[in-house]
Amino acid sequence: MLLVNIMKKYILVIGIGIILIFIVNLDNKKTSEKIDFTTTEIISEKENLELKTAKINAEKYKLEAEQTRLEIEKLKQENKTKLQEELNLNKLKIQTTVIPLPQNNIQSIETQIDGEFNGWDGETLYKLTNGQYWQQSTYYYEYSYSYMPEVLIYKSDYGYKMRVEGIGEAVGVQQVFNVIEGKIDGDFEGWEGETVYSLTNGQVWQQSSYHYHYHYAFQPEVLIYPSGSGYKMHVVGDSDQEIDVIRLK
Repeated sequence: MLLVNIMKKYILVIGIGIILIFIVNLDNKKTSEKIDFTTTEIISEKENLELKTAKINAEKYKLEAEQTRLEIEKLKQENKTKLQEELNLNKLKIQTTVIPLPQNNIQSIETQIDGEFNGWDGETLYKLTNGQYWQQSTYYYEYSYSYMPEVLIYKSDYGYKMRVEGIGEAVGVQQVFNVIEGKIDGDFEGWEGETVYSLTNGQVWQQSSYHYHYHYAFQPEVLIYPSGSGYKMHVVGDSDQEIDVIRLK
């Protein structure tokens, strides 16, 4: 009987030990799971922080790139302005330069065509960048296109001659005064015999001698100048001859 009681107590102790071991293991498992969850949260927060930092750095680099671009644009504009000022200064020097020719001490003028140069065709009129107007006075024909070529005007034994950059022949010219500058008010479609054109300055001019020529342009510039007892009109950009005109208004 005593042996039985001892065995019961032994079994009870062993059972209680097993239960305690189970409880301890269960607590350890929960603690481990809690630690794992906490670790996961820390890792997730770290990743979010790294992502936010990366976004902030990306915005920072973007702002720095934009600032660099603006600085480059500013430098480009400053250089462009500086180059334009130098160009204008050189242009002014060209416009006002009067130099003596070494062989006979005749003065000459160096300047530029103010716009397009289309060669010579007999009575060609050109405006220069120094504000003067010069017209071909001796017959010579040559077609050659260039934009604002440099020219040299000098006095010869038979008047003045103009040498244009890129043209081998120096052509006789005469200075023209009292030139009216204007624009066709609308379409220009050439000449038919008695063609009438209104200018944007309010003047109205009519063709006074027969000549047929078709050329289309919208609001082209025109130069009207005295010629003999009347006037002639030159349409800038049209290689046709100058046309006799009379003023109607």
